[in-house]
Amino acid sequence: MAVINAQPIRVDDLDHTPDAKAHTIVIDGVATEVDLGDINFKLFMAAVGPYLDAGRKLGKGKAAKRSPSAEDKARDTTIRAWHTAQGTPLKASGRVSRAAREAWVAAGSPVVA
Repeated sequence: MAVINAQPIRVDDLDHTPDAKAHTIVIDGVATEVDLGDINFKLFMAAVGPYLDAGRKLGKGKAAKRSPSAEDKARDTTIRAWHTAQGTPLKASGRVSRAAREAWVAAGSPVVA
């Protein structure tokens, strides 16, 4: 019995040539992975290179997350109190979910005394 060891071939997302490499591009916190061969990668870098050279280097890896401001923390405390008053308490710490925040906003962003 013959064993076939099939290796996937990564192709360029633009022109479908073989032997492409995956590149992760992050713009405004949105990561996109694009497979590019050498020629298309060089064209891409020629197009964005001046912008990258002019910008500040933040290092590799994920962008640093913003710490919540005092205003954010106060808002989250208000949202938690409102949800508790509505009978749908939230956990005492951590992020307030988008759904919880949207429900509070939809109710007119009330302040619970």
